[in-house]
Amino acid sequence: MIPRFDENNVEVFFTQFETQMQGLGLAKEKWAFLLRSALTGKALEAICTLSVEQGSDYEFLKKTVLAAYQLVPEAYRQKFRNCKKQESQTYVEFARKKELLFDKWCHSKEVSDFKDLRQLMLVEEFQRCVGEDVKTYLTGQKVNDLTTAAVTADEYALLHKPKQSKSDKKFDKQSSSIPNQNSFGNKVPKMCKICQIAIQIAITCRIQFLY
Repeated sequence: MIPRFDENNVEVFFTQFETQMQGLGLAKEKWAFLLRSALTGKALEAICTLSVEQGSDYEFLKKTVLAAYQLVPEAYRQKFRNCKKQESQTYVEFARKKELLFDKWCHSKEVSDFKDLRQLMLVEEFQRCVGEDVKTYLTGQKVNDLTTAAVTADEYALLHKPKQSKSDKKFDKQSSSIPNQNSFGNKVPKMCKICQIAIQIAITCRIQFLY
């Protein structure tokens, strides 16, 4: 009745499990009990700490197991983007796999209409254009729309803005306090290149004379 759980093909297992449950006409309230009896390995360890209420919720159990194998929205996105055609594949097979991965990514983000899809693509493009640290932070925040992503990125940038050291502040203060005037209160005139060279030669000759 229950498909064999395979840690190397967790997504396939859930597809087969749900198809089997629907084929048998079993109410979804009973799925959690049957699912727990089929799990092994890392999946079984992941659900051991769940409460009775959580363990009785099939969808919660499924999310917990998928998270244990890192089958979360970001993982689906990476699989979709990194999927390349293999030499053994036909173009039809490759296109079908690409489509399947895209559907899984959308499903994991609960995309149900064009508006959701538009935000999904805009947020991904936004994250692609920012720094790696900001991208990692946004991924952890699980933002689902462009406006939230932008505001969250600005907040992150503000919190992680580099602070100016005391020595830098002192140097800036001293630099800004130096007037562009000589000791007589007159403005220091700008010298031409020839004058600058002449002064440099005179200084060099004086140094050589002293030695």
